[in-house]
Amino acid sequence: MQLYPALSSEETKVPYKFKMTDINVYSLEEAAFHVFKYWRESGEEFLSREFIDWTRDTLRLPYYATQLTQLHDKNTLSARLIGFLSLFEFYDEVQLSSLRASLTQWEARLMWERLKENADYLYRQGSPAKAAGLYKRALAYSEDYRLLNNYAMSLMRLYRFEEAAEMLERAVSLEPSDIRLRLGLAESHIRARNLEQGLRAVIAAAELEPNNPDINYMHGLLNLETGDTRHSIDYFKKALATRYDPHYVYSLAQVYIRLRSYDKAAEALNSVVVKDRTFHIIRADIHRLTHNIPAAIKSIEQAILHNRADAELWTRLAAYHRQDYDLTKAENAIKKALAIDPENERSLFESAKIKKALGKTRDYQTTLGGILNGFKADFREGF
Repeated sequence: MQLYPALSSEETKVPYKFKMTDINVYSLEEAAFHVFKYWRESGEEFLSREFIDWTRDTLRLPYYATQLTQLHDKNTLSARLIGFLSLFEFYDEVQLSSLRASLTQWEARLMWERLKENADYLYRQGSPAKAAGLYKRALAYSEDYRLLNNYAMSLMRLYRFEEAAEMLERAVSLEPSDIRLRLGLAESHIRARNLEQGLRAVIAAAELEPNNPDINYMHGLLNLETGDTRHSIDYFKKALATRYDPHYVYSLAQVYIRLRSYDKAAEALNSVVVKDRTFHIIRADIHRLTHNIPAAIKSIEQAILHNRADAELWTRLAAYHRQDYDLTKAENAIKKALAIDPENERSLFESAKIKKALGKTRDYQTTLGGILNGFKADFREGF
């Protein structure tokens, strides 16, 4: 056997120190070994300006410095890293294939985690449609149960309960002992009026944690969907007696609203500790139903103070201004909603209503036609 000589036959006294590992290397061969062994920690440091300058000026290997510079043109980390290691004859195709597979998996994880992080931010900012798009893209890289759950939550905010249930069925198959997934699945089926499947999901959740107050909450939702409001109230109150949760309060208030017991709804709502977005929306709805539109407007304005990038809130504000016959303010509010989320169907529909109220019949028909075309496109794409 014959040893391969070093690329630079002169002894190097000035090493390159890899930042993450704090390891010194004195030749490109040592650098290649380091990158092969510590590729997660090294990242793309072998393409840094400092490393390339060291290769050219200290090792006096301008050809390899040029080769390293050209690796920047490759699209992925795996391609760049394999390209670097392929400059040497130390690693056979079996070793490189194994590394390539690990790199591809790692890159996919980085990609879906980045997409999920951005989608989570959009969801919290009140843009569930945009969030859903990113979650769907992330799922192309990984069928992770957290992605499926968050995608389902955004779909539920868009009232696409059947699709949310489908995502949560897949999530539960991956993590069958996760109580949150079981409860989410139950709620998505209940909201979609798949009541038998919803009941089965509630029973499955109860088998995991029989004393979880969310079990009573889900039974309350089930009874509400079947029209048994008395028992739904009982279940929501049982859940609240076990643990305070604003969602329990909101559901209880919604039952009273359905029964037109607006005083009781307002009384229940006042027990909420932190006056969040949902609190203001429900309070505004109570004001609307009791024909106090100015108070409804003030409630939504309170919500917007803390959620200025929420298209749904601006849309609600526009609708209340329209109902209060202030079409100028309605038009200004809907413009802000559409600036945040130009494809928001509720915002577009409210925009059409405002245009109709303004007498802009042609604009109204154009906007309404665009919404209908969007529905057709969604249907064709399987949304």
